[in-house]
Amino acid sequence: MNRKATMLAAGVAAILATAVLALAAGQQAAYAANVNIDIVSGASTKTNDAFSPNPGQAHVGDTVVWTNKDGAIHTVESGANGTPDGKFGVKPDKSPELIPPGKTLEFKPTEAGDFKYFCSLHPAMVGELKVS
Repeated sequence: MNRKATMLAAGVAAILATAVLALAAGQQAAYAANVNIDIVSGASTKTNDAFSPNPGQAHVGDTVVWTNKDGAIHTVESGANGTPDGKFGVKPDKSPELIPPGKTLEFKPTEAGDFKYFCSLHPAMVGELKVS
């Protein structure tokens, strides 16, 4: 092989290697999204239809955003049967995060699983977040 052909082959090999590495890096990079869940109007008189969608679907690393579209203050606290488990929706002092009308609460799951939650002010309001 002459010198020009060798240099051309080396250049093509380098370009192909760079493309393969870039593709592999792109496949490994996680895409984080915002997952929106609404606290619906009239939520304090509802049960499993107080949150929409219910269940919510997210991936590890997504940002789950609950938006209070009701006229009352609510919470979104992880746990079941009115018993919190402290995974989200609480302040460092373990008191629930209050969500006034028009405001939001965010949670970024770090592990997969099914997370039940409720409003501590209206415990009949229940929801579930499925994280894969």
